[in-house]
Amino acid sequence: MVYYFVSKSECSHFVFMSSKPVIVDVAALMVIGMIGAFLFILIQLVLLVDFAHAWNERWLGNYEEYQSRIWFTGIAQLFAC
Repeated sequence: MVYYFVSKSECSHFVFMSSKPVIVDVAALMVIGMIGAFLFILIQLVLLVDFAHAWNERWLGNYEEYQSRIWFTGIAQLFAC
């Protein structure tokens, strides 16, 4: 049995590392982690697209309301990637 002291900014804790065989299958944990990472990236992608769509609608609404070419130029420059 080995204890390691791990310090992360203000949070400090001990990590227990055992030399005995691990009861939980490491491959199963890796698959669970990969599924979680995939879901996290998918959710972030949906949020990013929703943010860009809302931003574009707001600026397009401002262009249609005020008929100012500044809003149209801003839309064209930001979303013309």
